[in-house]
Amino acid sequence: QLALEELARMFRHDVLPEDIAAFLIEPIQGEGGYYPASAEFLGALREIADENGILLMFDEVQTGFGRTGDWFAADGYGVTPDVIIMGKAISMFSLFGLVALSGVVVNDSLIMVDFMNKAREEGVPLRQAVIDSGTQRFRAIILTSFTTAAGLLPIMFETSVQASSVIPMAISLSYGILFATAITLFLVPSLYMLQIDGFVRMRQIVDWVLGRQAAADVSKTT
Repeated sequence: QLALEELARMFRHDVLPEDIAAFLIEPIQGEGGYYPASAEFLGALREIADENGILLMFDEVQTGFGRTGDWFAADGYGVTPDVIIMGKAISMFSLFGLVALSGVVVNDSLIMVDFMNKAREEGVPLRQAVIDSGTQRFRAIILTSFTTAAGLLPIMFETSVQASSVIPMAISLSYGILFATAITLFLVPSLYMLQIDGFVRMRQIVDWVLGRQAAADVSKTT
């Protein structure tokens, strides 16, 4: 409560809220002893940040990756930060991980589109073809993504000097493949439907502009 009162005093006398870019805080202080912040304080800080357009950043260098019993300390507080700092560098090996990630994503997406195309060739309506393809590929995509991410966890937790160079690659690949799972299962089918519908609408507009639709209607009436 004292910290929140001091923050309010600073807003009144020292600095305007719109001049503050972000709040940076350790949810559990790890230097000079372990002092966890209260859930009430972090919740109130989240509300203040939302009201004033300020980013809320959690420093999870010492508390992330399951060290507090949760994947991140923020999970135990029920507060969602805008940015989580993990203290891991972005290097050339991160780009290597993104290259490997692109191969997995492209492969899953191509197979998904191939399933939808085959279903449409069999006469299945567009919407049903997308739903059936997503249902058939759901288990394979989920298993591939989560087993790959789980297999990279030992590298991410490794503390040896030899592993420090490949940790950025493991992070970019594991987090990227989890994010790409949602893209493959939801965004790719949605874009597929929009593309097919867009082509149909465009063809109808072109036919209307060129008078083909009118000619076809006349031929039907005669």
